[in-house]
Amino acid sequence: RKMKYESTCRNLPLTSGALKCPDHWSLGAGSSISWPAKSTFQAVEGSPGMQSALKDNQYGIGYLDAGHGHDFGLSEVALTNLAGKTRTSKESIALGGVAEAGTAAANGNVFPTDVSADWSSVNLYDMPGDSTWPIILVSYMYVKKDQTQTNPKTAAALQAFISMVVNDPDALAMEFGFTPPSTTLKALSLRAAGEISYPSSMQAFIFESSANAYGGMATNVISLKRHSYDIYDSSVMQDAVTKLKESLSSLTSEDDHDHAHEHAHEQGDDHEHMSDYNDTLPVVLSVVALVISLFSGCLGCLAFRAASKSRALNDGSSPYAGRA
Repeated sequence: RKMKYESTCRNLPLTSGALKCPDHWSLGAGSSISWPAKSTFQAVEGSPGMQSALKDNQYGIGYLDAGHGHDFGLSEVALTNLAGKTRTSKESIALGGVAEAGTAAANGNVFPTDVSADWSSVNLYDMPGDSTWPIILVSYMYVKKDQTQTNPKTAAALQAFISMVVNDPDALAMEFGFTPPSTTLKALSLRAAGEISYPSSMQAFIFESSANAYGGMATNVISLKRHSYDIYDSSVMQDAVTKLKESLSSLTSEDDHDHAHEHAHEQGDDHEHMSDYNDTLPVVLSVVALVISLFSGCLGCLAFRAASKSRALNDGSSPYAGRA
């Protein structure tokens, strides 16, 4: 079963560069294509829908961002790059292949020198390099160059956000399944960010690199010690999950040890159980015989009492005889 996105895919560029296998792919390329109406195709909505469809359909085939697929432990298809090396995206990422593709694109003038130019034809497919992954998508930020009329505080926050994303000081890109830009590509991005004009009265944010006892509390300082409750709560949950995994691993090891011990003494235990069974059997049989004897005695007493009562009624000696 093949899965396809029902909504428009906004990540693929409008370029014939997507047609790498024209002999096998006849549906064209673009932000939207006409999928064949077949029962073997299952329409899904967005990345969450694709994730669920791939997880729930054994042997299903679909296309999904590599980071999302890795998070769910999905199997992936290995692709052959321009250098003739066949690898999965995870293998390529481990070798620095995604960053290598970004560097090759920056050095090969794939990106326009004018950051305000048309970027619709830009793609990082089949970049040269031994470890490059052949299909690379780049995340862009579209920012208005003239921010002089923007509220100074808002403009400062925008500038700090751009710096945080491009420089990635906290290594958040890898945490969320992205590959940070290489040094060459980062320099290109920072040069483009430098062309943005900000209000003259703007007080730029400062990223604290080491604890400053007093200066770190200033309103324009992003302190190392400032954390939101979400980050704190996430760290607490992560610690709890780690401890739970360690406990589960310990229990599993103990269980394996117990099973091995039981297996080693299995024959001896069976002999002891049989001996206990043989010793207990006479006692059980005696108790059963006693219960049956008592039950028989009770039945005899009831029969004798019923017979005596019947005889008394016939003789008129019963205290209940003659009552209306």
